[in-house]
Amino acid sequence: MTKTANNTASQANLQTALTGADTFYTANNQTYSNIMTFNTSVSTITAIDTGLSFVAAASSKSNIISLSASGSSGYLILASYAPGTKDCWIVVDQKSAQTGNVAGNTNHATGTYYGVLKNLAAVATCNASSVTGTGFSSSGFPSG
Repeated sequence: MTKTANNTASQANLQTALTGADTFYTANNQTYSNIMTFNTSVSTITAIDTGLSFVAAASSKSNIISLSASGSSGYLILASYAPGTKDCWIVVDQKSAQTGNVAGNTNHATGTYYGVLKNLAAVATCNASSVTGTGFSSSGFPSG
């Protein structure tokens, strides 16, 4: 797989993951609460057939999506690692206005934002719970 294809795969998988997360959000009474937590009364993101794997740890390849969410604060962070380029692609979905930065995104308004961390020294840093991206855009992924 070429370097460009690695980035494209990560970006496409994040778009699919975002669609699944939006489905979860709507079905779960407009909250990301319990999106990854086993709860017999609430389905998780894994119950939505996206063909992807979701982890609370670091993403190690494009089809393993690192996920972190705050149901009470109304945001979701998704990250996907592109091994060929060592880039970590990030999606921040803010369903409510934020008072602080989420994953390095300085735009606090509601919306979906796309960012990237380029040429990571360690794959472990592509973790949605601790990632801090740059170049966030509300119109799509930054150029890679």
